[in-house]
Amino acid sequence: MWRVGVPPESNDRPDEGTLELLAKQVDRYQAIIARLGENSVRVKTWCVTAVGALVAVALNNERPAVLLVGLALLPSFLALDAYYLSLERHFRDASSGLVGRTGTNTVWRDLLEVDGPPTDWRWRRLTSSARSQAVWPFYAPLGLLLIVGWALA
Repeated sequence: MWRVGVPPESNDRPDEGTLELLAKQVDRYQAIIARLGENSVRVKTWCVTAVGALVAVALNNERPAVLLVGLALLPSFLALDAYYLSLERHFRDASSGLVGRTGTNTVWRDLLEVDGPPTDWRWRRLTSSARSQAVWPFYAPLGLLLIVGWALA
């Protein structure tokens, strides 16, 4: 089988051009991972901003029921944050797999593709990401504070 950048008589190693493309592919994965991590931070920032604004409105207008709106918003932020983390994990796995798949029987063209996660993967990974140390320790105390604030008001 003819492989990109590898002459038919050489099964050992791809040429320098293919190695350069492979390095660029790893860089693409790293850029995707960095953007997803950045998006996760933005989701948390927006969550704190929205909840803080709702707490201020609730306190200034003496309407503790507004805190329940903040409590209702938390699952949306949590789901979005978990989604970004699950995508980040997928691309980390793909990046690791890319490096791990480079061998003598590798079809080099396959290494240069960037695929998103399969559709059957999402819910399992999403719930796993929601239980992550990067997600639930942020949202659980925030929700608990909103509940306590509502109960005490």
